[in-house]
Order: sequence, then C-alpha cells, then structure tokens
Amino acid sequence: MIFIDFSVVGVVGGQAISEAMRDQLIHHGFTQIYSSYGASDLDINLGVETEYEIAVRKAIEQNPGLARELYGENKGLPMVFHYDPMNYHIECDDEDNLLFTCTRDDRLSPRIRYNLGDKGRVYASSDVQGLLAKYGIFHKPKTNLPLMFVWGRDSTVVFNSANLAFTELERAVTDDVTLEQMVLKKAFYTYHDRDGAEKLEIWLELNDELDLPESQQMNVLAEGLLQRLARMNQDVRYQLQQLDHGAELPVIRFFKRGQSPISEAGGHRKQVLVFQRGANLPANYQFPDEPNCVGVTLHMTDSILREEVAVTLH
Repeated sequence: MIFIDFSVVGVVGGQAISEAMRDQLIHHGFTQIYSSYGASDLDINLGVETEYEIAVRKAIEQNPGLARELYGENKGLPMVFHYDPMNYHIECDDEDNLLFTCTRDDRLSPRIRYNLGDKGRVYASSDVQGLLAKYGIFHKPKTNLPLMFVWGRDSTVVFNSANLAFTELERAVTDDVTLEQMVLKKAFYTYHDRDGAEKLEIWLELNDELDLPESQQMNVLAEGLLQRLARMNQDVRYQLQQLDHGAELPVIRFFKRGQSPISEAGGHRKQVLVFQRGANLPANYQFPDEPNCVGVTLHMTDSILREEVAVTLH
C-alpha cells in the first residue's frame, strides 16, 4: 500500500478509466477514484462521477443483459456521469453524437447544439434505477440529476464488425495475475492487409527490466487473453464462432519496455489507445526485431471459446 497512512482520493479525466484500473488503484492504496468529464471548448467539468455512477457502471459491466437493455448490442462499457441541466442541455442525435447547449448566460460563446465528437446517451436517473431493479440491483442516488453515458471517440476498434473497447482489453489483462504483473502498457493497432481487409493487433508492452516470455508461455498468455475477451464481449464471441477452424486470429504482440510506440506516441499528452499507420504511427514504421518484439499469431480452435480458463505457468 503506497498511501497506508493517508486517505487519498484520485480524480481522473481526459480518457475513460476501466473498472479494472480503478480496482487496481484502490488495491494499491487510494480510497476512491472518481472521473470527471469536460472539454476545454465547453467547461472543465460537464459530468460528475459519484459512488452512485460508479455502482451503475460496475453493474453494467457485470450484467450484459442490463447493458443490452440500456443501449443495445455491440457497444463497449461507457463512462457514467450525472450532469446539471441548469448548466447544460445535453441531447444525442440518431448517430449517438452528444450535443451540448449551454443554458447559462455568462458565456461569450454559448455553444448551441455543439458536437464535441463524443458518442453517448442521456437517461433519466429514474429510468436507469428501474432497469437496475429488474436485475435485483438497488442503488439510490443522492440527487435525481440526469445521467450521461459517454463512449468517447478514440478507444474502440472493430473485429469482424464487433466493437471492442479498450476498457475491455484492460479488464482482460488485469484479470490474469501473470499479465497484470507483467504488462505496463497496452494498445490496439488496426491496419489493412494487401487485400484491403481490416486487421487488428493487440500490443502489450512489458514492465521495466522484463524480458519477453518463452514462446510457449506467450502462446498461453495470448490464448488466455482472447478467451477472456470472448467471454466478456458477446459480440466478439459471436464473430469468433463464425470463423472457420484454423482461421487466423488477431495478433498479440509483446514488446520489451521502451520498444513499442505506446510509450512515446508522438508527444501526445493523452495515452494513444488505437494506433494506425499514417495517423499516429509513421507510414514506414517497422517492428523491432527479436528479442525486443514478438508477435503471437493464434488460429481458431474450440479452446478459444471456453468459458473458464485455468492456466498454471512455471
């Protein structure tokens, strides 16, 4: 515990935090971690997270049926905030773009139906409570302010038409004791092959002074990671079920510390979660050679769809 003598509360913003990361920070000594949603061209604090919003988000993560009833199929886990309609009227269009209108008269630029580019939904708190109760979950907020679900814009990739969120990747990593201790940073990489098909890789950068695991261990870790993603994301699972036996799966690429683009992503202040050549990665980028980088290519087998994974590594 790094804060054993203190009561320390963390406030984070800029990017979505996964529940896995929140749990990890609390495990290491934080009393609680709260998220704040804002934008420099609107207000620093548009949305607020309290214990209630955290409980709602955890309930959504743990109950796929609840998620489907709230916002349908093929979406990752959103951030959940309450907001004050006396400051902003928030709506979403047919494409789930959040639109913000300032309802105060103290701004030179009021921003009318302003589109930040973030995807999301808005809900009455009572509607969400009603759905929670249907699943036997009862949480009472301190206010009746409306809720805003935010998916953002830069942390989701597509695997064979199924959306896969970075928060799901983070959970899949931290749910494995070996990977949690081994991996420092993670990211997606999307590209098109020579036939124009969209491809996906998962990048894992290891902690300081760690060498890449042996080939057999990397294969076991990569398979376990894909199994957990299939278990927590039913759309990914469905797409895997449609693949022929032996079909190539997304590459899991391991990097030694400091050898991946994740650490030094072109001076970005926010961590880059999805890499693309010509966008945030040089068009002529070449992967480092072994032993600094190894890509693990797995092929579709029945074991990928197993519900439970039990692996012992020596």
